Amino acid sequence: CIIEYSYEFLTKNIARLDPWYFQNEIHTQLSRVSLEIVTGYKYNTYHRNSGADSEPSVEAVLKPDGRKRKRYTWEYADLPPIRKEPHITTIKDYMTSLNFQLIGYSDGIARFSFVQTWEDLKEKIEPTYKPYLKGNRKIRKLVSELTGSITAEADIVETLFHFVRDSIETSRYRGYWGNGIRGPGALLSSGHGSRVEKNLLLVSLLRTAGLNAEPLLISTRANGRLDTRNPRADSFNHLLVFMGRPAKFRLLDASDPFCPITLLPANYLTNTGWLILTGDSDGLVTIPAPNSLSAKFATIDSARIDSTGNLEGQITIRYEGYRGIRYRRLLAESKTERKFIEEEVFDIFNNAEIDTFQVLRAEKKESPLVVIARFRIPGFAEVAGDKIYFSPALFQRFQENQFRLEKRTYPVEYNFPSMDQEMITFELPANYAIIEAPQNIDWKIRGQEFRRLLTRNADGRLNYYRNLHIAKVYYSPVEYEMLKNFTTYIVEADGDQLVLQRQSN
Repeated sequence: CIIEYSYEFLTKNIARLDPWYFQNEIHTQLSRVSLEIVTGYKYNTYHRNSGADSEPSVEAVLKPDGRKRKRYTWEYADLPPIRKEPHITTIKDYMTSLNFQLIGYSDGIARFSFVQTWEDLKEKIEPTYKPYLKGNRKIRKLVSELTGSITAEADIVETLFHFVRDSIETSRYRGYWGNGIRGPGALLSSGHGSRVEKNLLLVSLLRTAGLNAEPLLISTRANGRLDTRNPRADSFNHLLVFMGRPAKFRLLDASDPFCPITLLPANYLTNTGWLILTGDSDGLVTIPAPNSLSAKFATIDSARIDSTGNLEGQITIRYEGYRGIRYRRLLAESKTERKFIEEEVFDIFNNAEIDTFQVLRAEKKESPLVVIARFRIPGFAEVAGDKIYFSPALFQRFQENQFRLEKRTYPVEYNFPSMDQEMITFELPANYAIIEAPQNIDWKIRGQEFRRLLTRNADGRLNYYRNLHIAKVYYSPVEYEMLKNFTTYIVEADGDQLVLQRQSN
């Protein structure tokens, strides 16, 4: 089946032309785009993921109204499909595309220049932030009230951060610069602000407290990787709080009510930012990958399996780091704690019966979220004659391989390092013996380790241990096959069966 189509798009927004993506999820035999503009406008065009830039064909166009225009046409042929898989910033980062930037206009009489350098961009954006950078009497009074006799810098930063995060409600997105951004007085009076406004307020409070803080503009993971070669206002869509100096700094974001001071929201874990106060390309800052571990620890001290295949026990699950942020948010969005446990904790077992439960959530967001629940899963194990079959992997198992492409042309980029650990002590039914058990495993690839260990206690109980540790967050396309195969092995291992047989008296 071949699908062929064409269309025209007319816009008066000459400063922001949408990029053109030549690739699609299916094979593209030919993709052609023509840009027709009034004579006098000058654009920079640049290609991404094209190998070599394609020069356009140019032709003069005379309209019925007598105005002259030029038509520029680019085309690419025989482009392979590109499909999205998990662990990626955005698929648009890796598609063959053409981008436009208005840099000037000249009609022989009038001449205008637009953003061409980082300094140009600074002059365009910086006025939005001036009310926050210079401070005022109201801000000075607030800082004095909040910090009081606090002298340690770390305590001052934490106090001001918690005030902005918890006392100012996060409202709708207003952009990261321009007329939509309100001043600090409006935030304090209304008690709410956008994500960008809240971070600007934190900058203002920190600077008033005598600390070095300034806005760091970023492009979020979902918005795409920052093109450091072309200074463009629409490259950015958020800002973080930068403290320190480029050689040694920390980043803060007070916009997420579930995120502790020690972590940035996951979508903001990007690789490059731009310091607006510096103004030139030297203001580009490389943001290091997070080194804090996001973890989920599941423990069942006594998981009892009866002769009919039912399983019951008490589980304790501890969510730390980014796992803690995610599950705190899911808990807040859920109608009840029981609903949260049924839909999020026991999502693999839709027939699980929850008896008693506790959700332990410390006030400090840095603390783990802990869930304790007594449960029963009818028909957990398969009973066939005098044998019982079940997989000892319960809450941490992989049910399918998320990597499905035969070949991936873009990298695998995990948001953060992670660890998933499960420890279970099984109580086996009376008069049953283990006749077949999965082998112990210790597999490693670059940046990942998977371990499975089964041991017997003196009282006959079975200990099961499973741990997957992902320390490396970036895998190049060359490493994709290795990673895909490794994940396939884990899926197969999690499906391994343990077989019990009833013993005759």
